[in-house]
Amino acid sequence: MLTVLNVIADGEFAPDLEHGPDSWWDCTNFLPFIADFLTEDVGQLEERKAGVAEPWWTRTWELGEQYIKKHGHLARDGRPSLSWVPVRSA
Repeated sequence: MLTVLNVIADGEFAPDLEHGPDSWWDCTNFLPFIADFLTEDVGQLEERKAGVAEPWWTRTWELGEQYIKKHGHLARDGRPSLSWVPVRSA
C-alpha cells in the first residue's frame, strides 16, 4: 500500500509514536491517507509504487514487524477521518 502522509508539527507528541533514528523531531503526529483506497487511477498508483526503491519497502516491513513484537496488533483506525487519533493501549 502507498500512503500520502500529512505531518502535524504542533501540539503534544502522540503517545503511540516513537522517535526513530531518522525522525523529524518537530513532528508530533501524522495523518495518513492510503492511496490504494482513495483513487481509481490504478495505473498512476502502480507507477508511483514502482518509483519507491526496494530498500524503503523492506524498511517499512521491518519496522512493522518491530512494532508488532512490541505492541501486538494494536493499530490506529485507518478511516481518513480518524487515522490521526492515537491508538489506545489494551
